[in-house]
Amino acid sequence: MVSPRAGRARDKVSAAASRSSSFVTISMDGKLRGCRGSIMPHRSLIEDVADNAWKSGFGDPRFAPITEAELDRLDFHVSILSTAREFFCQTEEELLRTIRPDVDGLILREGDKQALFLPSVWEQLNDPAMFVQQLKLKAGLPAGHWSQSMECYRFITEIFGLH
Repeated sequence: MVSPRAGRARDKVSAAASRSSSFVTISMDGKLRGCRGSIMPHRSLIEDVADNAWKSGFGDPRFAPITEAELDRLDFHVSILSTAREFFCQTEEELLRTIRPDVDGLILREGDKQALFLPSVWEQLNDPAMFVQQLKLKAGLPAGHWSQSMECYRFITEIFGLH
């Protein structure tokens, strides 16, 4: 007979070895310091988190690499993404009615342009219209852009943090 503790440990090892996608967000003094991740699962969760942690700290082109002097001021959050599910919207108004603030992460794709917001971005952009507009700008699209070929995907995350 396997003990419940051994069963939970086996489940955790199995989850870490399974293919999954993650984002690692680093903040310093409450401000973004780096964020990198994978949209689609393509390697084990443990490999994905390790690679994205390194890229967040040393490979995010928006920031200089982290330094030893900053280490005590950094917070790390790992977001494990569910499978992104496509949903169809004829209009932006329909999209705004469909997304769930504080729950859904969102991916918008138009041709070769795409962008992703994690559900945690709702903390800064709590208005659905602003959330979508800023995501379009991040993708390199005009804030007011909408077309029938816009692809919309949503996902949820499980978040782990460390200071």
